[in-house]
Amino acid sequence: GPAACGIDARTMVEPELRRTDDGFRLDFGAIGVGADEMVIGSALSTDGTSWTCAADGPVFEAETADPMRNLHSFLPLVVGGREFLLVELLAPDSGSSDLWVMER
Repeated sequence: GPAACGIDARTMVEPELRRTDDGFRLDFGAIGVGADEMVIGSALSTDGTSWTCAADGPVFEAETADPMRNLHSFLPLVVGGREFLLVELLAPDSGSSDLWVMER
């Protein structure tokens, strides 16, 4: 499967590309080879052609926030010039979800 930014993945999902003051940011979900859990990766570009990783590995993993929940979806946001990730975490047995906000 694809590998990017230190993340080995079976598939990449929910790509979110947006323009920044310095060029572009691409946030993407990656579903792992050995597990069905999704993590979030991020890459930066000044020209949209050459990309560098924002981190050496995921920028968000559900187990960091709550080890009992799975990452379901995310949305990058910019509010007042500040960057955030809005993240939905699902409880595997109850069907309930929590929304988390992570500032970059």
